[in-house]
Amino acid sequence: GHPDAFVSLPTGARGKRPVVVVIHGAGDRPDWQCGGWRRATGEHAFIVCPTGRVDPGNSTKGDTRYTHIGGPALLAYIDASLAALAARYPDYADTDTPLLAGFSLGSWAVLALAVQQPSRFPRVALVEGVTDKLDDARARAFVQGGGLRVLFGCGQKGCELAATATAQRLATRDHLEAHVAFAPVNHTFDPPLEDAVHAELEWLVEGDARWKKE
Repeated sequence: GHPDAFVSLPTGARGKRPVVVVIHGAGDRPDWQCGGWRRATGEHAFIVCPTGRVDPGNSTKGDTRYTHIGGPALLAYIDASLAALAARYPDYADTDTPLLAGFSLGSWAVLALAVQQPSRFPRVALVEGVTDKLDDARARAFVQGGGLRVLFGCGQKGCELAATATAQRLATRDHLEAHVAFAPVNHTFDPPLEDAVHAELEWLVEGDARWKKE
């Protein structure tokens, strides 16, 4: 009942590996985001990238673009994608508490899901999207429900400044750890920003034993 999701497989697995779920932006493509997060996380994890609905306004001949609808419909799609992954790779895919990441509009959807179910999505990465919308009320709900860490990824200076201010506020008022990864790539998730996110990965997944190399 859902479009096919893209998946990028880990290499060298001899046991269970963690999963990263990536929600792309408006007029975007899941394969682009899967490729970016493969570079950002290395070879260790499964990367699952659900496909939004076809977006005619942002598509051209030979280049179909997609936009997600958030909320319960997106959560159902994520659930179905993870169930399919677990069924396909039962000995290797650990679909509990996935790292949840979103780009641009996708980061808004990711934030909403994480605040609603922080124990299921305790670590989130928000790239080129949500910065000031993680207010005190949302942050408290996230922390009180089991949320652990937030990583902001920014390709524009304005995003970096806003995200840095938010991270400082979260640490002071809400006791929520947040870091900012920046590279000047504008509103994209291109290799310099992917590498900046990779540099923060050890911090983001600290305490999750599934991320330790075999």
